[in-house]
Amino acid sequence: LAQALLPNGLSWPPKGVSRPLISPSSTLRMAPAPDHLLSFTARAALSGKLLATIKASASDSLSSLRQAIAFASGESGPIRTLQGQRVLAGSCTLAAAGLIDGSIIDVVRCGSHVLATASTDKIAKLWCADSGDCLLNLEGHTDQVMSVAFSPDGQLVATASTDRTAKIWCGDSGECLLTLVGHASPVYTAVFSPDGKRVATASHDRTLKMWNIVSGYCIMTLTGHGRQVHTAAFSPDGRTLVSCSDDCSARLWDTQTGKNERVLLGHSGAVYSAAFDPGGLRVVTASLDGTARIWNMITGDCELTLHGHTDWLRSAAFSPDGQMVVTTSGDCTAKLWNSMSGECMKTLTGHDDWLRVATFSPNATRVATASKDGTAKLWSVCTGECLLTLTGHKSWVRSVSFAPDGRLLAR
Repeated sequence: LAQALLPNGLSWPPKGVSRPLISPSSTLRMAPAPDHLLSFTARAALSGKLLATIKASASDSLSSLRQAIAFASGESGPIRTLQGQRVLAGSCTLAAAGLIDGSIIDVVRCGSHVLATASTDKIAKLWCADSGDCLLNLEGHTDQVMSVAFSPDGQLVATASTDRTAKIWCGDSGECLLTLVGHASPVYTAVFSPDGKRVATASHDRTLKMWNIVSGYCIMTLTGHGRQVHTAAFSPDGRTLVSCSDDCSARLWDTQTGKNERVLLGHSGAVYSAAFDPGGLRVVTASLDGTARIWNMITGDCELTLHGHTDWLRSAAFSPDGQMVVTTSGDCTAKLWNSMSGECMKTLTGHDDWLRVATFSPNATRVATASKDGTAKLWSVCTGECLLTLTGHKSWVRSVSFAPDGRLLAR
């Protein structure tokens, strides 16, 4: 591992930690020889404050360099490293990255809030939700990226695309680890199970599929919807999957047997979104009919209908404590609702086109929205104020997702 030279004489790695074997990597032109000891200066990107002086071999990896910088600067949260405008991501050797002796490395502190977006520009992006810096591009799909989601440990990212595939990515390096092939039509959603071992996908081909993310094999195919399936979401215990479709229904499935356990009927238009509350006892759905509905999972009855948007609804999601619901609409707004009374608490206004999806941050203090206007925005739940606008996609933003709180994407 790289050595961090600290003012108090401490070094990285700590005593007793062995140096890993690193596979040789081809070097770029003008890169230093693999056995040459390099010296780097790490500084805070925003303030320019000196964080540490790092010494490392050219054969050390970028990931070990980030570890050394985090250790030296006392950072416990995720960081991203840059040289000028170039993001130093992945785990190639320092030589292969073209780093030379005396290089200055800028460090972006991300806190624990990392956000992912997916766009019709065929790219998914990872962002620092505190600064708005783009940390990483996930590139590899050949058509629109329709959804993006983190694994429960925050280390993997799943995307779904109209190229008929879903992909699994390393959230640190941006490397595509797995491509899931099997749907006959565009894939609209890909989500991880709560144990992180499976991914469920929903497709225009009217089916859902369950995948083993180690082997990439399809475990089962769920059939029953009469038209395209928009969304899939696991219950908190992973035993049930909820899906929704243009056939105006949502369905509940046993994830072990694939049996369709219940059909939720009541919407008069296509159902675009369905999600469980944190307790797994309620489901919220959003529909083309302009309403969201909250359903009791024990009885299958609709307990509450949310009225207030002036156009169709595209998504609905519970807050982490289950007390609120956020909805998005073709009326270019998102709304926050009391999930028990159905009262509209706030309307989030600021996007220039219709909203595709919204989600709460893990601590429920912020909401992120994705819009056809090509931006994602972060909002204060308390005040309804827009805190940050993320620009960088070349087309409309289809999906947005927070990384699990406290998870480190850069190691």
